[in-house]
Amino acid sequence: MLKTFEVMSAMMEPIQSIKVPNFDSFIKVCDLIFYDGPLLSHFKSPAKKDYLFYWVDVNDGINKWIVVPVTEYSIKQYLLKTISLKQLILSSEDGIAYSVDTNHMINYKNAFAFSLDDIDPEYLPEDDSFFDYEINDYYQLTLLSKNPTKF
Repeated sequence: MLKTFEVMSAMMEPIQSIKVPNFDSFIKVCDLIFYDGPLLSHFKSPAKKDYLFYWVDVNDGINKWIVVPVTEYSIKQYLLKTISLKQLILSSEDGIAYSVDTNHMINYKNAFAFSLDDIDPEYLPEDDSFFDYEINDYYQLTLLSKNPTKF
């Protein structure tokens, strides 16, 4: 069982000098994993940067997400089973991720930046967490068809 939010927040020490993005302005691209709700979703920031929202816990109707900046290339590697979800999450170039809570209205609260070195192992997927789902049409038409000889 996952630990409570309070304990986890204490383990993932906020980095005060890192500005937290305005998640309200992000645009959802699509869900990569969905089971009774989104578990892994791809978003784009207004600056067209890619982020994955990874659901890690729920407590009294509040969902906790780990938000990780990624690249289209790393998403493609994950979809093609070249890297696991754990590797994808830990692949943030600057080693920074964000923790954010959402309620049933998808209001973002309690967001903070933290070092991926501080993430609790219970919030990480297993080492063998390779993509094992149907690839969404969006990715079939965009990511997987881009530069086929490059990858």
